[in-house]
Amino acid sequence: MGYQNSEKLAYDWVEKNIAGLSSFYGGQDSTLSDIYNEKIGWIEVKDLSTGAARCGQFTEGTVNNNPYSIKIFTNKATEKDVVDFVKYHYNQKKVFYFITVIDKKISFYSSEDFYKNHIFTLQKPYEKRSGTRSTSKKYFKDLLNYNNSFYIENQRIFCSNKEIWKTYFTLNEKEYFISPTCNGEVRLRGTTKNLTWHILVQEK
Repeated sequence: MGYQNSEKLAYDWVEKNIAGLSSFYGGQDSTLSDIYNEKIGWIEVKDLSTGAARCGQFTEGTVNNNPYSIKIFTNKATEKDVVDFVKYHYNQKKVFYFITVIDKKISFYSSEDFYKNHIFTLQKPYEKRSGTRSTSKKYFKDLLNYNNSFYIENQRIFCSNKEIWKTYFTLNEKEYFISPTCNGEVRLRGTTKNLTWHILVQEK
């Protein structure tokens, strides 16, 4: 189904079945949960149509952000440690309710029931390229000459042509991304790769 469709389906379900104003924050930004309801708070959505979904991650650089990461990092984690990692991760995000979507079927859980009715496993770590950052001013001139839809605002560089948002391009051996979530900001892509661990969730 895809995470965007499942998140929208879950949001429509919340609007219909849970009292109070709801706001949709779905997207690829892992720092935010998917839905906020004024009565019950944050709700995380997981699409399990393919059997499993990612449910928390860390890298070598963020291993100290979660007290259970170090056991995973040193290959000393038990099954309980993996579950506790996920619990801590969502407690920090103030998420206490979950929705799972399986082929358009919606299931709503309190956090306690979610952890009780699902299995959490560790995915083999892999190298993941680092994200993007705002472009340094020293590259502005070349970028402005490269595309006439680029412009400077608040010491950052943006693209006014929405048709090329969400695309990558290379200029002078630097790779850039035109970010739709940052209002078309032209962002410099990182070159480093970080070893990344993911936790997977699936139904029991």
